[in-house]
This record gives sequence, structure tokens and C-alpha cells, in this order.
Amino acid sequence: MEEDLPLDWTRLSTAIDCWSSPPPPPSSSTTSKRTHAPPPKRYPQDVVPSDTFSSTQTTYIEIVGTAGQKITEIGSTFHTLVNAKETSHLILRSHLIQSMKGIQYFPNLYLLELYDNHIEVLEELGPPDEEDETLKIQQNKKDDEDKGKDETDETQEQGDETLMKQSHTASISNIPIRNNQYNIIQSCTSWPGKSIHTLDLSYNSIRSMESIQYCVNLQVLYLANNKIKEMAGLKHLSQLRILDLGANRIRTMDCEQLSGLINLQQLWLGKNKITDVSGLDSLTQLRQLDIQCNRLIRVDQLQGVATSLEELYLADNAIDDVGLELGLTLLLFPKLTTLDVSRNQLTTCQCMSHLTSLTDLWLSGNQISSFENVESLRNLKSTLQSIYLEYNPIYEDFEYRMKLKVLLPHLEQIDAVRIDGGYGMTWTTATAAATITTTTMTANTTNGEGNENTTRLCRESILKPTSMGGMKQLQDIIMERAEEETVKKKKSMISENGE
Repeated sequence: MEEDLPLDWTRLSTAIDCWSSPPPPPSSSTTSKRTHAPPPKRYPQDVVPSDTFSSTQTTYIEIVGTAGQKITEIGSTFHTLVNAKETSHLILRSHLIQSMKGIQYFPNLYLLELYDNHIEVLEELGPPDEEDETLKIQQNKKDDEDKGKDETDETQEQGDETLMKQSHTASISNIPIRNNQYNIIQSCTSWPGKSIHTLDLSYNSIRSMESIQYCVNLQVLYLANNKIKEMAGLKHLSQLRILDLGANRIRTMDCEQLSGLINLQQLWLGKNKITDVSGLDSLTQLRQLDIQCNRLIRVDQLQGVATSLEELYLADNAIDDVGLELGLTLLLFPKLTTLDVSRNQLTTCQCMSHLTSLTDLWLSGNQISSFENVESLRNLKSTLQSIYLEYNPIYEDFEYRMKLKVLLPHLEQIDAVRIDGGYGMTWTTATAAATITTTTMTANTTNGEGNENTTRLCRESILKPTSMGGMKQLQDIIMERAEEETVKKKKSMISENGE
């Protein structure tokens, strides 16, 4: 009987070099179940020529695995082929790396990027195992000395009790000393995470971020698209400026963990499972806050960031008018320029009328059904430059754009269309072009004079910005003249037939 072809032969993109050894032949007992060897170990030097980063002047190492072979391990020999001690940037993006073992050989990293890999744990950022063993040995030695003193002082009658104490002490001494990890960090001289200022581990399989505490000088941290369920290891990172934990499984904004981030400027928590806003009281430097695509029904406890916040993103939640009022009405937000509350359950803009510094307001996909519910935005007419109201009931209004322009005369953009200049057809030009289209057929029925007048008026409408009233007046004039010319032509035809 002819054997079936191995399944991996059909994988044209990974043929031949996909395996460290040829795939095993089908089992004689069953040919329906096939097992394949794991992908081979590949180190950085296997993916790029070994002399690529051999120069003593090279401090920037970047290997991107979006095409071709992918690295599976950093390994213990790669550092010998590069200037590891002077390397400041190590970027191994889009590979199959499962462990961070090997970064301990790069003691002066400023930036470490392992974006889009298969990393699950971060323990390698902390003190090496040798230091842990040293601490344990020192503790065991001290325990042995204490036991020796106790044994010389105790009598033979207490022998049984002494043996029990020795056994208990010996069992405790075998437990690694991790009860006060922050003090251990302070007592160590060097460890992999100490020098790192920017760390990007987005798109991995990380479940715990506790070991981030070892990066005591961290300023920028990206951990988006992982499997993290709770904030951890953050409270001592006082230099942190940017924190991205988007697209994880976080349910709570941990007050204790956020309390130490006194210099944080950007906090990105979109696409999690957060139900309440909390822990922001200490973040007095925060400029950008993103909590969109969560489970919020209200927004409150923004007092700590009200004076510094410049951009607030709350889209894709279940916030209604009352829930938004709780967070905005009693606070001034003097620096807030961008507010995104798209795709919520809002019916009015009343609670935003006092945000006089707003330049961009995104309200798409809500339940605003009347222009009366937008009237309160008149207070922003001198500052608001861009507004999004598409996919609301009022978006179906025939004069939707013209009414908004009259209400907010400083607008430069309505939804995705610029009003004057910029990308694409302007609002004025688009409106005028529509006028030309609707009057062309009528104008064609008139004589030459009518055509000339109609064309002249349409050209003026393109060259000059028009208000809602001016545009309607222009349309009325065009239609009136077209009708006059049609009547004249009919009378002329009648008179000719009569003769």
C-alpha cells in the first residue's frame, strides 16, 4: 500500500528548513493521527549573518521577523557576537521567542522591544538566580549559627523539643527569600531590567506583570494585547511617563498600583473589562486618558486629573447622559482639547457646554435626535474646530451640515469632510457642485442667456463660502430664472405655431 505524503509537504512556505530533522513517518498502527516535531531552535545569529552587528561601534540591534526565518531563543552565545556591553537598543520584533533568557548579557539596554512574540513570563527582568542563591545561603548560615547556640544552652531533657525546632528551621531556610522583593532589588547592584527606560512587550502571552517592578528606571511601558488580568509591579515606577495596557483582561484600575505614578502623562486602557474609573487622584501630570471599549456606565473620580487632562477617550462604552454628567459637570477641565464619547447612549450635549477649550468633539453613533440637543454647544463656537455627529438620528436631516456650520461658525471639519480647504472636496465646493448638477438639466432648456446666468451664479457659489441662508437664496434664484426662461420659450413656441 502506498504511503500518504507527510502533511508538512503541503506547507510550501516552510518546506525543507521548517524541521530540525525530517518529520517522523506515519505510525503503522494509525495513519489518521500525525504528530509533528516542534519548530527548530533558531538564534539571532541563525537568522542574520554573524558579522552584521560585529562592529564595536554598533549599539543598535534590530531584527524583524515579518518575513523569512524567525528567532525562537535569544540564547547564551549571541552576546559574544555583538558589542553586548555597549548595546543600548535591542529590537527582536515578530518572532517566536518564548523566553527572555539571554537579555542578562546586555547590561546597559535603554530600549528593549520584543513586540509580537510568544513570551509568557517576565522573571528574567529581575536579579539573576545567582544573587537569589547567595541571599539564601547567607540566611541558611545565620540559621545554622543560631541553632548551634541554642543546642549548647539546652539540656538533654529538652532534646526532643530541640530536634523539632531544628527541623522546622531547616524547612523554612529552603524557601527563596521573596517576601520583600523591593528591598531585595535595592540591595542588588545590577540586574537586566535596571537600565531599561523603554520596554515594549505588546502582542505576547503575558499573564502577570509583577516583574515589571524590576525596571526601576522605566519611563515608557507597552504591554498591550496580552492576557493580563490585574495591574501589578507599578507602584514604585515613579519615572513612568507612558503606560499602555490596552487589549488585556483588566477589570479594575488598581488604586495602590497607580498611586506611585506621579509623573505619568499617558494612560491607555482601551479594550479591557473595566467597570469603574478609579485610582487617578495621584496622576496630576496626566494628559491623555484612554478607557474606550470597556464596560463603563458612568464616568466619575476625575478630580485628580481635571487640571492637566488634554485628551479623554471614552468611546464604545454604555455611558448615558447622567453617567457623563457625573464626571464632567462640576469640573472645568481648562486644558481639555479632545473629547471622544462616540458610540455610547447620549441624547444631549448639555454636560459639555462648559468645556470651552474643546477643539475636537466626537459624538458619532449616539442617540442625539434633535438640533435642540446640540444647541448648548453654542458656548464652544469660538473654539470648536471639528465635530463628529454621524450615525445619530440628526445625521439624516437634509440640512445637517449647513445647520451645524451656522451653529458653530468656526468649524473646520464636520465628520470626515473638511469645510474649507484640506483633504478631499470641501463642504462648500461639494454643496455648490450639487447645485450645478441639479440645475444643469433645467438650464439646458433655456436660451443662451439663461445658460450664461446660471453658470455665472454657480461659479460664484464655488468661489465664495456660503451660509445656509445664502445657499438657499442662490438655489431659489437659479430655479426662478430657469422657470422664467422655460415660460418664455413656451410662449415663443406658441406664438410661432399660431402664425
